[in-house]
Amino acid sequence: LSLTQADVLKIIEAAKAEGMTSEQEEGIRHIAADAQVRLVVELSNLLKLEAADFDITEDQFNDLKAIQTFQDTEAYISTAVYDFSTVTEVTGTGVTGEVEETTASIAEILEAEEVLVHSIVEEIPKFADIELTCDVVKTCGQAAVVLTGADIAKMPSQDVKDCLEDFGMLNYTPEQVDDVWPAIKEKLERTAADKFSEGDVVLLRNLLPAVAKQD
Repeated sequence: LSLTQADVLKIIEAAKAEGMTSEQEEGIRHIAADAQVRLVVELSNLLKLEAADFDITEDQFNDLKAIQTFQDTEAYISTAVYDFSTVTEVTGTGVTGEVEETTASIAEILEAEEVLVHSIVEEIPKFADIELTCDVVKTCGQAAVVLTGADIAKMPSQDVKDCLEDFGMLNYTPEQVDDVWPAIKEKLERTAADKFSEGDVVLLRNLLPAVAKQD
């Protein structure tokens, strides 16, 4: 089963047209809220994101991660049992088709799927093995703020130059900007006598505090 957001919205609109109770509407809102919370938490775990990456405080981030989502759904599927039948049809010989019946709980099915997902995740290249280019930085958006000075030092100089505006737009902590600026400066291949133009200042943006401190 693969539903897009548009498919889900069509289903909800059709249900509303046929008449939906206030309890059902509240249930939909609850599911939507749970889905948003689960998405943020899973993304933060997968991409090693922090509160600042979501533009929220540390306390708000901790409260968000502490929220228990889909409790009713998980309680149901942990005990539900379904019968699955596989029919093998034999044709041309007059032999009656054989039916193989298996019974498995939803929890068992989900456990098997989790193993499959983990095996797929293990095939995903580790962050340290990815060749960092300007395209990768642009694709990451604000998540690129997790890059360290050591990461940027491994990038080709031209990619750093091409992505100067993108680096300048990231929401760094004071410690992060002090770490990444020396690496970016080295890739820009500037001399001590070089002055930043007004255009450079616009591109550097959030890097300026480190520029003012270190240059």
